[in-house]
Amino acid sequence: MAHNITANDDAIAYGIKKIMVDSKAELKELPYKLAPGSKALDVSTMDLYLLNNHNTWVKIKNLKNGENPGGGGDNPGGGEEGDKLYIWDG
Repeated sequence: MAHNITANDDAIAYGIKKIMVDSKAELKELPYKLAPGSKALDVSTMDLYLLNNHNTWVKIKNLKNGENPGGGGDNPGGGEEGDKLYIWDG
């Protein structure tokens, strides 16, 4: 069983990123390795994906259907305040 630490004392500090892509196909084209727990938003479908420990993107929600990924503050993508959203323009 694989596992990964994604936070320490509620502070995300382990290389987890948030990525925005134009299509699911672009997830395979990202030019760098991301930490498990990273999220990607496919803006064409509004599907939200989570990277698991097997380096596989798993769909966790669809934001178009009114689902909210949770999180805090004014960050519409969820997560901690100050999270950065990275845009892949492959």
